[in-house]
Amino acid sequence: YEQYQSDQITYLRNFILNKASESSTSDTNVSIWRELLQIKRSFDEICTVTKRVIISDPTNVHRQQIDIDLVHEVVTKIRDHIKKINNELDKFKLAVSKYYRGTMYAYTILISTKFYYDEQFHFFDDILQKLRLEVPGWRTYFITMVTQDQNNDARFAEIFVKAFVDLVTVDFIQKGEAEIQTQIAGQDKFYNRKTMLQAADMEASTKTPEEICEYFKNPEKIINDTFKKNWDVTNRAIKNIIATLNANYRSTIIQFLQHFEEMKPVLYTYKANETTFITKFVTTSTASDDLNILYKGKCVSSLLRAYFCQQNPLPSKIQLSNVTYQVSDEGMKMLREFPHSQENTSKILLRMTATFDAMSILNLADFAEQCVKRKDSALEAFKNNAETIHTKLQQCADDMKRKFEGKQCKETCPSCHRICDVDHTTFTSLVGTPGNLHDCQLGHWYRALSGMVWDYIDATTGLYEASVLRCEEGPDDAASFVIFSDDAQTHGFEFKAIRSLTDIDLKRLEGLMPGSGTNFDVAFKKSHDLLTIARTNARVCNMRHVIIFLTDGEPSSPQEPWKFLEPLRTMIKAFWILPCETNTLDKLKKIEEHMRGEMKKSLNADQLVAAFNEIASTT
Repeated sequence: YEQYQSDQITYLRNFILNKASESSTSDTNVSIWRELLQIKRSFDEICTVTKRVIISDPTNVHRQQIDIDLVHEVVTKIRDHIKKINNELDKFKLAVSKYYRGTMYAYTILISTKFYYDEQFHFFDDILQKLRLEVPGWRTYFITMVTQDQNNDARFAEIFVKAFVDLVTVDFIQKGEAEIQTQIAGQDKFYNRKTMLQAADMEASTKTPEEICEYFKNPEKIINDTFKKNWDVTNRAIKNIIATLNANYRSTIIQFLQHFEEMKPVLYTYKANETTFITKFVTTSTASDDLNILYKGKCVSSLLRAYFCQQNPLPSKIQLSNVTYQVSDEGMKMLREFPHSQENTSKILLRMTATFDAMSILNLADFAEQCVKRKDSALEAFKNNAETIHTKLQQCADDMKRKFEGKQCKETCPSCHRICDVDHTTFTSLVGTPGNLHDCQLGHWYRALSGMVWDYIDATTGLYEASVLRCEEGPDDAASFVIFSDDAQTHGFEFKAIRSLTDIDLKRLEGLMPGSGTNFDVAFKKSHDLLTIARTNARVCNMRHVIIFLTDGEPSSPQEPWKFLEPLRTMIKAFWILPCETNTLDKLKKIEEHMRGEMKKSLNADQLVAAFNEIASTT
């Protein structure tokens, strides 16, 4: 039986295919296709389905609007119909051809177009019928029925408030990041290992011998504890910054919406809530343009922007598409009675030009009312945004914290094995290579300038004196001494290795008394010569050059000593001026300005050691 059934299907399939190959002009062929495929029945069903989708009730009173969603629904029905036909043809291993499918879709488009035409015809016919009944007030009726849907005012209000909240959010993030960076930059020195070690060294004088011993054994613990303490202070300041910004921007949103609340009495006084108000608010001389309510709504939006952005004077004319619209005297009077907008609100609204340009406000009173109604939703949206902003800004702070932590070197000074306090990120050379070596900048170089070790007490003054001794394996440094009066001499102290300095050298320096007179020019000229030599001296060319200018007076004649060193300013890392036992500072202040240096206040002899100590700790 199955074989018989299969043979019958094969026979029928071949029969159909043979008929399909015959001339399409054959009347017999056409009649056979009509009989086999029931084309009329198929198209009748498509028509019925389409009408059922468009006409939602049998009374034919209510029809669905022809839109994209309805077209999608009709297309789905056609696909179901084609699928049903294919299920029947599948027995013969046949399917609906693309030509037939195209015909069905074209048929559906024709039906839909007919319904759309009927829809538009009935819509305008209905308006015309009602218009004939409204002849006395036809202008008002036309504005109400034919122009832009006034529900758009509510939609524009929603878009407007959302755009404002979004910009406040962006401003919050940008201002927060900037203030966090400023806060941290202002405390940058507290996260410099050298500074933290210096503070620990100073605190060592209050510690017990056991605590001092532990500090030297494990200085990194002190560093980490100090870093954490400093960061806790910074982090509290950052949290306060975020909280303050949050409160300020929330207040900005409230003030923004409060403007509309305060505008409402003025709007109702001038009857801006009436439908016809806009036709009198802005006018133009051309009759056809004067009926363009869409452009008049854009004029209202433009005036609203001018008001919020504190434009003074407010424009009385607005140009749109080569048409000039004139604001009525009554309209200008109303605008001037609006409450004064706040500056923080105006700064945000100045950036909303695109939003204002996209709006056409027909009823300003309704627009203001709709904005006020969105106060709770706007504040809720900002609250949700603020939670994300808090996380983002805290992440920004944490990233900067990790950046500071990354500057802390884990290595030690190769000479004395104290923890390395160099910020290697400020150099281009690889860490540990020449130009970026591990080192300790405090306590292990020329300790007369380090402020760390005190070797003996002066019996006459009772004060600790800084030792000139240094670590035996410490890094080599060099110093040059220029003694000047009317001339300047180095007396052999040029690029003197500090570790080679002896007590005999120091006694000889003390005995080199300058002659009478004070000539800054010769001192600066000699310094210029030393720096010029240093440029080509392999031993000192890569060193950091610091000049400490010590004087007990000023020259009486006009001089410009800085002109000798200004060409070499890039070589000089720091320039310090130490006036000693003198209050004549006019020329020294000019030197400080030209050399971009720093001058200490006038010192007496007993204060010099402390001054050198401070210079060493900050240079």
